Amino acid sequence: MRYAANILVYLALSLWIGGLIVFGAVVAPALFGGAIPRTLAGSINTTILSRLGVVEMVAGVVLVGGMLYLAVRVGSWMNWGALALSIAMLVTATYYTQVLFPKVNRLRVEIGSFETIQAEKIPLKAAFDREHAVYSSMAKGVLFAAVALLVLHTISLVRASGRGQAAAPATETVEVIKRQTPRPVNEVIEQARVFF
Repeated sequence: MRYAANILVYLALSLWIGGLIVFGAVVAPALFGGAIPRTLAGSINTTILSRLGVVEMVAGVVLVGGMLYLAVRVGSWMNWGALALSIAMLVTATYYTQVLFPKVNRLRVEIGSFETIQAEKIPLKAAFDREHAVYSSMAKGVLFAAVALLVLHTISLVRASGRGQAAAPATETVEVIKRQTPRPVNEVIEQARVFF
């Protein structure tokens, strides 16, 4: 089960990091590079961000579930720290996708055309810019946290494999211990094995 949890953690982090990088490095520059009107680009961007938000929520829930299992199962401080970081990421992403994004989108719709902003809509544009900056900063923070979590989780796995914790399934480990210990201890191991 630990192996499955690790795979889920890596899958969730890959989707989350990949989605944010593709959006920030490919999609947004292509949309707002000037080839299409900003109003249309904003409309397309809204559709993409709403779908990316769903991916982030699913990845976040899978990540927290995997990290919770590993923290309880392994119990190291690194796993508990990784769990805390993954919860913080999910809470942050939930806020910017479920609270901030609808607010920014509502402002975008109220402004209407971004090619020529009418004088009475300048305060709306200022509010839009402010909320958009907060959204972008939070998404970047989650991206950096996800990369840090990826590194932290990998270090945790490397350390565990160096100690032999991830090297062999439990039944193989018991057999090795039995071969290397005196007879009375082997009887204790055999009795304890019933419980595992």
